[in-house]
Amino acid sequence: MDKQKKIRKPFEITGFFTKNPGRTILFSFLFIILLGSILLSFPFATNDNGRLSFIDALFTSTSAVCVTGLIVQDTATKFSIFGKIVIMLLIQAGGLGIMIMSYFASFIVGKKFSIKEKMTMSYLLNVSDMRKLTGSIVKIIVITFIIELVGSLFLYLDFSALFGHGKKALFFSLFHAISAFCNAGFALFSDSFMQYRGDLSMNLIISLLIIFGGLSFGVMFNVVEVLMAKLRRKISGEYKLTKLTINTKIVLIYTGILLFAGMLIFYFFEHKYILLEKGIGTQYLSSFFQSVTLRTAGFNTLDIAKLQINTILILMVFMFIGGASGSTAGGIKVNTFGIIVSYLRTILKNKTNLIIMNHHIRKRTINKAFLLMFLGLSVIFTGTLILTVTENFALEKIIFEVVSAFGTVGLSMGITFYLSMIGKIVIVLIMFVGRIGPLTLILALSNKEKKLEIKYPEGRMIIG
Repeated sequence: MDKQKKIRKPFEITGFFTKNPGRTILFSFLFIILLGSILLSFPFATNDNGRLSFIDALFTSTSAVCVTGLIVQDTATKFSIFGKIVIMLLIQAGGLGIMIMSYFASFIVGKKFSIKEKMTMSYLLNVSDMRKLTGSIVKIIVITFIIELVGSLFLYLDFSALFGHGKKALFFSLFHAISAFCNAGFALFSDSFMQYRGDLSMNLIISLLIIFGGLSFGVMFNVVEVLMAKLRRKISGEYKLTKLTINTKIVLIYTGILLFAGMLIFYFFEHKYILLEKGIGTQYLSSFFQSVTLRTAGFNTLDIAKLQINTILILMVFMFIGGASGSTAGGIKVNTFGIIVSYLRTILKNKTNLIIMNHHIRKRTINKAFLLMFLGLSVIFTGTLILTVTENFALEKIIFEVVSAFGTVGLSMGITFYLSMIGKIVIVLIMFVGRIGPLTLILALSNKEKKLEIKYPEGRMIIG
């Protein structure tokens, strides 16, 4: 009888993880967060050699891996150089994705990948052709390091003027380049970048790193491919039909609109208040920087707690939208926002099909966009409701904190340091959901879909 008993193979035992891409992504993030929490709990991770409480270590690790930037301990003063390096590496791992880095490392040593592993990576990168998978990952790693290296070199020029030429200026440059490109918002200054609000080069370098990180690798690759094709056509006459995809166009158009609109709206509401005593150049520069960072990154050159309530409401909308799908940014993504806006226009025009730039958008894609928005609002509502019970802060500060956590933005109205243990746990969960995405979380927790199609009679409902 025992001989007939089926012996489960190792990959069958772990099938709970490998058969579901969403589940694999979820547990890879959980693993790196837990590892980061342990490392940050060591006494030598802090300047005073005092152990960080596990909840604070968990909060910091989650915020770094989920590239959020909310902090319960001052990164600049609390952590030792070891702690800061750990945070920087967690940001890098979270921005790229621990699975991408693991896949790349395995590729370097020549490891062969199973079909299930490739399917998981294809899901994560939204690559339909698995033959291009390895090439895509190599390009992602290379372009990331190139952008961060170039950003570090430019930042070094500014930081060397402050710290002199040496290791400190070099470390500050690398840390902030990684934090900016990964849209993490962690800074090695207690006031973020408020002391640099009038520094044009610092503002532009950080802003460009944030923007590139929030566009997504797919969009950057597509733009570079089109530009290279045009260059080859001019130099050698070689003609290859290469166009911007509809996804790239939507991301670029809506990113531009949101950046410009955010700057103007911020200036309109704040030019008589927090911007009043600053020069006109600093006013527009500060407005632009806040517009760039509020959707994804979490750096700030102005005191967010002193903004007007109408400005705060607008900021929450932008944080909720976030950056592009497949980028290091959070939120429901500009791709989702673009589809929702276009579909609403279609309804107002009494049309049935959604056509964007001469492309038909599938009903399934539209449904996913609205589902993602609904799930995001549900997470924000639930988190806000819980925090109104556990915390003693004004409602607008609580909502702002929750939206910032969900959008993995990292801006705060000054309440993060004073959250209760329950409050910190709630924000940790919201940051985690915001980073991996509500749809991925649902996929991770769901069982295999049973394909059973039953057509029911149409039910007519009265709407409005």
